[in-house]
Amino acid sequence: MVIQARRRGADRWIDIYSHQDRLLPSARTARGCRFGRARTDDAGAIATELLFDSGSDRRLT
Repeated sequence: MVIQARRRGADRWIDIYSHQDRLLPSARTARGCRFGRARTDDAGAIATELLFDSGSDRRLT
């Protein structure tokens, strides 16, 4: 998945993922972003936060 800010000032992306067999995806960041908080629940869902570096409006993978 490629994420791209559509407006200046975007500082994060929240992603929520769930799989019936509780399989978690693999993920990595590119220049301009880093992982923030991550939370899981008993049903196997995960919510993650990607934090964009200040002023970043370029493509992230």
